[in-house]
Amino acid sequence: MSALITIHGVNFSTCVQAVKAVAYEKDLDVNVIACDLFGGEQKSAAWLEIQPFGKVPYLDEDGFMLYESRAISRYLATKYAHQGTKLLPDPTDHRAMALAEQFLNVEVCDFYPSAIGIGGEAIFTPMKGGKPDAVVLEKHRSDFKAKLEGFERIFAKQDYLGGKEIGLADLLCLPYGTLVEKVYPELLNDPTKPNFNRWWKAISEPSIPGNEGVSLQAISPSERFTNRVHGAHMAACTQLVKVVAYEKDLNVDVIGFDFAGAEHKSAAWLEIQPFGQIPYLEEDDFKLYESRAIARYLATKYAEQGVKLLPDPKDLKAMALADQSMSVEMSNFYPYVSGIAFQAVFMPRFGKETDQVALEKHRSDLKGKIDGFERIFGKQDYLGGKSIGLADLYCLPYGTMAETVFPELFNDPAKPNFARWWKAVSTRPTWKRVVEESK
Repeated sequence: MSALITIHGVNFSTCVQAVKAVAYEKDLDVNVIACDLFGGEQKSAAWLEIQPFGKVPYLDEDGFMLYESRAISRYLATKYAHQGTKLLPDPTDHRAMALAEQFLNVEVCDFYPSAIGIGGEAIFTPMKGGKPDAVVLEKHRSDFKAKLEGFERIFAKQDYLGGKEIGLADLLCLPYGTLVEKVYPELLNDPTKPNFNRWWKAISEPSIPGNEGVSLQAISPSERFTNRVHGAHMAACTQLVKVVAYEKDLNVDVIGFDFAGAEHKSAAWLEIQPFGQIPYLEEDDFKLYESRAIARYLATKYAEQGVKLLPDPKDLKAMALADQSMSVEMSNFYPYVSGIAFQAVFMPRFGKETDQVALEKHRSDLKGKIDGFERIFGKQDYLGGKSIGLADLYCLPYGTMAETVFPELFNDPAKPNFARWWKAVSTRPTWKRVVEESK
């Protein structure tokens, strides 16, 4: 008899669909407790007590509550590792896990944003009685099309984001890719992108039941990390890797690159990092990109050294809560602080004019999200719980940039818990060292 999991949400929600797709791959039954989405149940005090941002879904497992669809999905893939389809590597294989992290972050950074943007404008806005913004929609379409170049490079080397076999990252692409396919089917079936097309067909053809046809080791404390990170000291993503390394009492050798000469867009660089971004880690013959994946690899490989940033991986519920916190950073903090940084810091740096309307939208969105963080920090000191964790460090680079633009958001007396948390994380000696080295 299959295990039954209970989630609160709605079947048409892409986040619910992601959880269901993973559950079905693990031979699990799913009981979806319907939420009155249009009646605003997800914004009620009772719901906000469980999910501080008023979103769907959340998992209820005998009183263990977990939100953020990626965290729920990973929890299921880990807890039921030996049943159904294997979606994640053996956690003791650090390199295999790091590669899995890399591609999980590829989904979050290089697939999800423009895909959900397309779905949001073309499908969800009309559902709410609004009219799609054609300019915004075209921007998302253009961004998605550009990202396909990187995916084409990936799938020229491997069949799935999971490697030779389907993995968690592949399944997480399904709901959002399906939205894109409904609006711009030509993007998912471009004859000039045969490798991407093959991958999409392989993962999307089977239907997900119940969705009304929607397809979808110990390290000596004296050991020091001296391998190379290719990037730039002033780059936010490099700074993230550095602050995690410093918390783990590791040294970092940052190998600079020719940004002005577009070295990161060269064939040699693209062979390693298919999206032409920084940084990437070089550890002997092992190369890893995506800053969060690198950071988590270091936090895992050097778990017994420096500050403990992740729970014991055998404690599945603690790990699920850690994944939840990291997903919170990605979904409810990063988009807005990075948006502020892009408009107010990077645009002027490159001689371009800040879009004040876009900047104000990011400011307003971040201010709204801080309400959710205030609820979180009313219950715990850090995103990591009682002690600082990886998710807290993830917030530092772009949060610091956003603070320089809108300091009042980070020191709002009406949000004392959030302000306390931000002061605690942003004044850590490791982060001060990173900032000083970036000058």
